[in-house]
Amino acid sequence: MSREATNDPRDFGEQDDSREAASRLTLSQGRGGSGSDDQDRKRASSEDIAAIRDRVDRAAHGHPAVAEFRDRLSAEGVRLIPSMQSDGRWNGVTYKMHGVKVKGSTLGRSYTAQGLQQRKGVRYEPKRDREMLRQLAGEPRSPQPNTYLRELDPSSRIRQMDGLNSGEKATLWDVGRFRVIASVDLATVRYRGRTSLMERDIKHLLSEGLVERRTIPVNSREQAITVLTLTKRGRGAAQRGGDDASQTIYSGFVKPREVVHDAALYKMFQAEAARIERDGGRVRRVVLDYEMKKHAYALLARARDLEPLAYADRQQEIAQKSGLQVFEGRMVFPDVRVEYETADGEERNIDLELATRNYRAAHIRGKAAAGFRVYAQAKGGHLAAVLDRHDLIAEIVG
Repeated sequence: MSREATNDPRDFGEQDDSREAASRLTLSQGRGGSGSDDQDRKRASSEDIAAIRDRVDRAAHGHPAVAEFRDRLSAEGVRLIPSMQSDGRWNGVTYKMHGVKVKGSTLGRSYTAQGLQQRKGVRYEPKRDREMLRQLAGEPRSPQPNTYLRELDPSSRIRQMDGLNSGEKATLWDVGRFRVIASVDLATVRYRGRTSLMERDIKHLLSEGLVERRTIPVNSREQAITVLTLTKRGRGAAQRGGDDASQTIYSGFVKPREVVHDAALYKMFQAEAARIERDGGRVRRVVLDYEMKKHAYALLARARDLEPLAYADRQQEIAQKSGLQVFEGRMVFPDVRVEYETADGEERNIDLELATRNYRAAHIRGKAAAGFRVYAQAKGGHLAAVLDRHDLIAEIVG
């Protein structure tokens, strides 16, 4: 058992936006923008433009929802000013940094409202995001029902908490999806090596009672890892602030002997997510074995009084509906199932298994036969798929 990699703009077939922008004619804007591209260039130096592009590129990494994209830009000192049509269509964008305003069209096609969505993968859903963008554009907020009751709801304090920055919110979401994550992996993936920034965010989350941190021994040689999990309050905050209501969020440590193994699932997921994104896909949801087992065994429990052959038929039926297989009378569950959307919009999933030194070669091949993509830790500490890697299989089982 076992759980985002930097996107290269070339993976999405993007052109050189700096050359592209230099030859572009002035574009008309809706509400929220003013002035021409030439006027923008007078206000913004080439250094300003390059700095804003760089910040937008970082903020758009991983196909965030537009609210998270806004928060990431804000954390980097850039204000997002959208232009909105009356029908809720997001048709333009201006960036403001250190008092300098630059239109997206000045930066290049990938930095316009349409480019952010189609080229960089920033996710805008009108029903969810329209009001937020209208406020950013300076439009009056539409009246909301039950405002008084919502303000009295104690949980709204978490939802409206100004103290949580985009990094802290993303950390809650990641930890909640995988139940437990090693601090070193979170620093490498989510914070891209900026350990001091991660420690600052974790310290704040700890003080708010949203996460719990423990140091777990790895082996008898006194090696240990520091891991994070959500508290119940943190779980509630992540659920309310998440982009996908179908995503299960976990809290608390379970099965202490499996914590080290479970903490590695996040690292395995990142290796697979990077592959999916390189192919132009987008991860939609993560399903852990806990969730799959809970669902399958609940259905199977109703068949416990059936005759053996009827029970086996029912087990096979449940496994098939769940996209699983039965091996030697038992359903075989992966550590992680990744549900994703391909570049063509097709919905797919892939099952992942993290092989450890407790595995035998036959066990690994059995998991592969069930359709799982099996990962293991190779020399140097990185994770690699073990299929057709006989050296890695030998290392695991040797």
